Amino acid sequence: MKKHIGDITIVVLFLMLCLCFFLNKKATRQIERLDSNNRILTSFTELKRENLALEVLNSSSAMEGLSLASSNGDTIDFCMLSKVLKDGYKLVLRCDVINCESCMIGIRTCLKQFINEEKVRGDILILGNYDTRNEIRTQANAWGVKEVYSIVDDSNTNKINKPYFLIIDENYCIRNIYIPNAYDQTEITVYLNSFLELLKTTGLG
Repeated sequence: MKKHIGDITIVVLFLMLCLCFFLNKKATRQIERLDSNNRILTSFTELKRENLALEVLNSSSAMEGLSLASSNGDTIDFCMLSKVLKDGYKLVLRCDVINCESCMIGIRTCLKQFINEEKVRGDILILGNYDTRNEIRTQANAWGVKEVYSIVDDSNTNKINKPYFLIIDENYCIRNIYIPNAYDQTEITVYLNSFLELLKTTGLG
């Protein structure tokens, strides 16, 4: 009888240990999830602050000291693009080959869909750091736009080490800098659609 009670006690204790183990594991997962969510929210808040600071800093400023190379091997000052492009607002994406690949996939997906649906290829410029003319052509095919340039020289002190959008007006001045959150494609789409509305409203597209 005592042996039987002892066996039951061992089984109960074992089950209690198992229950404690699973409850602890569940609590750990919840803590990890909360910690992950907190990091995401913190990152998102910092991104918003950085966006705001850049918008105030660069509103209506000129993109001076920026030299570009075309797929033909020509070097041109950014402000002189007005001689080879049609008039109107332009959406510019500045990116780099060292940018996070998963981030670029999210941005590329949204931008290519926007380009294909809205037929705005002539209003989009891609500026990157490409080593050869062939690489520029490859990027043009990948993005589906003609105006892809490599940055030869940039003397601007306000550099951003992330892919970002900006809009340039008819005087080639900067407006509306936006660092996209690649994991929030809805927000990117809102920005792109706002640019489209700008073209329609002003008739400068």
